[in-house]
Amino acid sequence: MRYCPACLREDAEAAALTGQRAAFHLRERLAWRFRAVRLCPNYGIPLERIDRPDEDELVGALPEQLIAAGDGPGAGAQPNGIEAYIAGRLTRATGPQWLDDQPLGQAIRSAELLGTALAFEPHDAFEDLTGTERETATQCGWGFVSQADQELRQALRILEARAAAPRGPDKWPERRVFGNLLREAQDSTLKVPLWDVLHDHIAEMVG
Repeated sequence: MRYCPACLREDAEAAALTGQRAAFHLRERLAWRFRAVRLCPNYGIPLERIDRPDEDELVGALPEQLIAAGDGPGAGAQPNGIEAYIAGRLTRATGPQWLDDQPLGQAIRSAELLGTALAFEPHDAFEDLTGTERETATQCGWGFVSQADQELRQALRILEARAAAPRGPDKWPERRVFGNLLREAQDSTLKVPLWDVLHDHIAEMVG
């Protein structure tokens, strides 16, 4: 479980005002569950981690963390692009416009997959990356996914150029060029802008 000690301290202070136990007021924020979010959207401080308690152990499990957190959080860092996007979507903000019609999770997954292929290798799995590598991949991918389809096409051209002349004798050059990005696009039943751009690009590449 990831959490912000400053937010939980707010909960504990609210409990104190009503004379209730802090444990009954502690609540997990939805933003903490997104792995692309590393900073608290409210305070800009790094989220901390603990083993997720069993439900029957939840009461009384977190106040110790609040006590250990000490004084206030101080100045926070600025969220990166995808963190700001997630926080905005959770508060019903709109934009980028071309992503407004797709589920938040799909926008994030597109950034993860595309960024992994660009920052590392097309056949590398995002889930196998370290925490720092995942952050690098997500931010790299978001730089393209957050833009219109022309930026996505540019990202795909970069992958194609790196694949050493994919128009050679390969029977399935697109699999070598796009790796897990193509595999997930083929397995997905959802309409995702990245998949549409990818399919169009492959049709041009092998046609």
